[in-house]
Amino acid sequence: MAAKKRIGRPPKSEEDRKAVNFTFRSRGQMRDRLQAAAAASRRSISEEIEYRLENSFREDDRYGGPHLSAVFRLLADHKALLRRRRERSGQKVTGFGTESRKSSPNCSLKNCLGFTP
Repeated sequence: MAAKKRIGRPPKSEEDRKAVNFTFRSRGQMRDRLQAAAAASRRSISEEIEYRLENSFREDDRYGGPHLSAVFRLLADHKALLRRRRERSGQKVTGFGTESRKSSPNCSLKNCLGFTP
C-alpha cells in the first residue's frame, strides 16, 4: 500500500522557523489577564507572553542576574510600602536614602532605608 500524499506545503526545517511553539498550563484567571493585557497593548496573547518574558529576562540582566534583581525589587517594594504608610498616617513624606544620609558614615539598611533584615 502506498503512503498517503501529504496535502499542503512541506514543513520548514527547524532553522527556518520564525517561532518555536511552547505549550504550558496556567492556573486561575491567567488567560483572562493575558487576554486583557494583550488587547490593551494591541498584541496577540502569544506576543504578550513573549513580551513579558523578555522583559523579565532584561530586568534580571540589568541588575546582575535573577538573585540581585529580586533583592532590588524587594527593596523598591519596601520603600514604596513605607511611603504609602507615611502618607496614610499624615506624616510628612521625605525622601529616604537621600544624599545626606548616604554620605553618612553610619548609613545602614536600617537607618537609611528604615529596613531591618
